[in-house]
Amino acid sequence: MSKIALFRFEASFSVGAGHAIRSCVIADELAEKGWNCKVITTQETYDFIPALSRFERIDPDDELSQKADFLVIDHYGLDHDYESKMREFARKILVIDDLANRQHDCDILLDQTYGRAVDDYKSLVPSHCEILTGIDYVLLRKEIRQMRDKALEKRRNTTKVERILVSLGGSDPKNYALKALEMIVKSEFQGKIDIVLGFTSANREALEKYALEHKLDATFHVNADMAQLMYDADLCIGAAGSSVWERLYLGLPQVLIQTADNQALIFDFMKDKGISFDLNEAVHIEDFSLLINLILTMSLGQNFDSIINKVIENNCANVTLRPISLRDVDLLFEWQNIPGLRKYFRNPEVPTYDEHVQWFNQAIINEKVAYIIQFMGNDAGFISVSLNTESEYEINWYVIPIFQNRGIGTSALKVILRCFEKRPLVGYVNIENQASQKSFAKAGFVKREENCCWVKND
Repeated sequence: MSKIALFRFEASFSVGAGHAIRSCVIADELAEKGWNCKVITTQETYDFIPALSRFERIDPDDELSQKADFLVIDHYGLDHDYESKMREFARKILVIDDLANRQHDCDILLDQTYGRAVDDYKSLVPSHCEILTGIDYVLLRKEIRQMRDKALEKRRNTTKVERILVSLGGSDPKNYALKALEMIVKSEFQGKIDIVLGFTSANREALEKYALEHKLDATFHVNADMAQLMYDADLCIGAAGSSVWERLYLGLPQVLIQTADNQALIFDFMKDKGISFDLNEAVHIEDFSLLINLILTMSLGQNFDSIINKVIENNCANVTLRPISLRDVDLLFEWQNIPGLRKYFRNPEVPTYDEHVQWFNQAIINEKVAYIIQFMGNDAGFISVSLNTESEYEINWYVIPIFQNRGIGTSALKVILRCFEKRPLVGYVNIENQASQKSFAKAGFVKREENCCWVKND
């Protein structure tokens, strides 16, 4: 049975799409790992963002029939009172906020605002709550993360602005996009313009009329592939909201417009760092590489994976170990033939069936401590402990690909630690196997410098 994650946010012409976008970054990652993600929100939200239909919707007024493993809340109108009531329906709660102006009852609080300090929330959350702040925890959509290398290579070869992206929010009630077009006309820019609008935008007719009157080479986009548009653009005129970090991650120079009060911190940060530009300066600068180089010195989103891992690891109680038996011989041989599984083994060659049976029988005869790792009742991997020539108990393990990236290996190692708490445990990891090294570290092992060896931390 899949883990259940609930998401509480709203989106509309007045609220915009920001809360939905950053919540869906987490939802999409969890769904890819087999979670059942559902959204508690209004029908208006689904009408405003039709793409949300990929998730089951629960009306906020409906009673919840099933307890969730995790609840993510991104809503300025909700606080401690709502969160406390939801404890009955969720084992863990993550709150996404950027205001630091109200009490919360949550287990993890995330504020990706630049300059936000942990101390800003200490008096607003329970003592057990883990507070994650700053741009290292920026929520970046998968398509943005995958586009980074390609985009940065393009930026390094960009010498002038030939294409401008205008992106000022899904609703843009004050029609800042028209102000952006007026800025472009004033700058005498002659290249291509991509204008992103929401499904319910009331501004399209006025924008199309203005573009036609001023003979702009403009294309209007609804339900756009934003990663591709950001890649194609040489400059963006955009709102100073959370999309700033996506553009920055892709090395895209920006002319920022503050469209809401809660964008002040981001707007000031970009201005202070010198990486938000004047349109006329960007369009006519002789050495465009100066702007690009300023942007490429920035780093952000480095701890994104840790956010997802915190959700997953808090819910890995369903990892169990069962002793191997004779009936597992064919299962383990089948796993040995999975492409890439043995890549980091001491001997990466796939054994013949006879060789495998010989190894298996030897393990049983020698009473090797060997287990099948199970996740929610499904066979997911293998782990063994055996006495080596150094009088240490050596751990060997793997998780098959369809169950990887869920914290299962870490949980299995923790079980072994409890079972062998008075024994000297050791694990030898190929220096290129970063995933296994992270699992050992998270389970509480410490690294010996030589041979990428991990030992139990006593």
